[in-house]
Amino acid sequence: MHFQTKVTLTLALLMGLALSSFGVLNYLETQKHSISQVESSLKATADALTDYVDLWVSSKKEVLMATALKLSSIESMSPETLDEHLVHLTKSSVKN
Repeated sequence: MHFQTKVTLTLALLMGLALSSFGVLNYLETQKHSISQVESSLKATADALTDYVDLWVSSKKEVLMATALKLSSIESMSPETLDEHLVHLTKSSVKN
């Protein structure tokens, strides 16, 4: 082999190694970044869902507390009034 061919092959091999190592490092960094983005997106979604469930439970709790307050004097209520309160409770709990 001629000297020029040897130099060309050596440079081509070194260039190939450099580009390959750059590609592998870039792939690993991109993979790490993608995993981080997916995890943060899932965490944000889970936090939003948790807030929504907390709000929903809180609203149900308020309805039940108000109903419990109204029904605390159940002995003095007429059956019609009791029925109205129970119908109202049913409607308010079904809406949400």
